[in-house]
Amino acid sequence: MVKEVSMDLWNSTSELECVTRRCVQCGDIIDAIILRNRSIHHQTVATQHRSASVH
Repeated sequence: MVKEVSMDLWNSTSELECVTRRCVQCGDIIDAIILRNRSIHHQTVATQHRSASVH
C-alpha cells in the first residue's frame, strides 16, 4: 500500500483532497470512509448470521 492524495468530489465540506492508500498490486483504494463503511457492513452481516443461527 502506498499513500496518495486523491480528489473527493462528493465531499460536502469543500475539501477536495483526501489522503488514501492504494495497493500497488491490485489498485484497490481505501480511505477512512471506505474503512468505516466496510466495518458497518461486516457488523451487519455478523448480526444477521447470529440471528439466523438462533432460529
